[in-house]
Amino acid sequence: MTAFRRRASDVAAAALAAAGLAGAAVPVAAAAPAPTPAFACDRDSTLTLFGLDTASGTALLAAPPARDGEPPWWIELPAGGENAVYRPAGGDRPFAGSIGPGPVFAVQRCGAGCLQPVRREDGGWRPLGEPLAGDGGTVHATYDRSGTPWVVLHRPIAGDGAVEAHAFRLAAGGSWQDRGARRAVGTGTVAAVPDPSSSEGVLSGSARFTAGGPPETWVAGLPALPPERRGELLPGGVTRGVPAAMYLDAGGRFYLSEDGGESWRRSDWAPWGETRARLWQPGRDYSVDLPSGDRRPPLAVAWFDRRQPGAERLHLTSWSPGRGWAETAALPPATTTLDGALLTWDHLLRPAQGSWLLLTGCVHTAAGPGLAVRTTGPGGLSKPRFVPLLPAEP
Repeated sequence: MTAFRRRASDVAAAALAAAGLAGAAVPVAAAAPAPTPAFACDRDSTLTLFGLDTASGTALLAAPPARDGEPPWWIELPAGGENAVYRPAGGDRPFAGSIGPGPVFAVQRCGAGCLQPVRREDGGWRPLGEPLAGDGGTVHATYDRSGTPWVVLHRPIAGDGAVEAHAFRLAAGGSWQDRGARRAVGTGTVAAVPDPSSSEGVLSGSARFTAGGPPETWVAGLPALPPERRGELLPGGVTRGVPAAMYLDAGGRFYLSEDGGESWRRSDWAPWGETRARLWQPGRDYSVDLPSGDRRPPLAVAWFDRRQPGAERLHLTSWSPGRGWAETAALPPATTTLDGALLTWDHLLRPAQGSWLLLTGCVHTAAGPGLAVRTTGPGGLSKPRFVPLLPAEP
């Protein structure tokens, strides 16, 4: 990553005084006001996660411009939320940023039926291999566990909510190898992930693609649910050679399988007690969310507990076969500034296996723009802290 004009610690104290994040521990240092960025940065601004490198933990976010009609800005946030920088997007218009163990890559249109993969390098985008044929549908990008890029194209299949998933793997020499197409269901929001059972394969919902074999379906079946409750299938790892899986239905209920999808059971577990779980309604009393990022087991799940108005809680949990559910941390769903404003944790990320990164939206202070951040690690849940956004050197 490009060096910064000033170190984050040089502006942290002034930013904390302006943003007033309670509980943050930052060295005291004098600082000159940071320049005002050209992107929109206030509590109403929308930051969008564009891609996430789960090997380094670096996240790439898109920030809206200060004026309509201008291109967005990129925010690069390394693991742990330190030394974040922003830079203009320029004329590039990539989309479908990757989430997986490698530098963020995406695709650009290169004509009718043509997609050019591009990888993030030195603050810009560079071609990644040759163009590949693709038109219509949606595009998803990831890496397998060996660090090889994959692109998976989805076309809807009329009638049953399934898609035709068509996968391409980057080969030596820069060509994109066609690894075949397969009907897929349960694809969800992160629709291409590394295969936990193979170093050279990826999953897209129920479809598996590998470097050396034909595409296949990796689960025997899914929970028997009506069409309006169909949801997202997640790989839960492999136990004694048999894949485990989790299924999150559209109503926010979990189903678990430890025998490759041969049988499923509904999970009644909740952070506030399994025996009471059926007393509360998902969507009304609580909701669940799957963080963006590393999908290796244990699978991560966030629970937003709204059962007691005024005492809402955010629970960070995980599930793995054989061990079941576990809670990592519980915290308020927002942090309070010294001026009494609430900043909600808008982005829940899984930058690496077993860790969480929680981000608020952009905060404008007298010392410049920034984000509030909390992380988990060996020491548990960190206190909220302010991470200033600094302009990257040209």
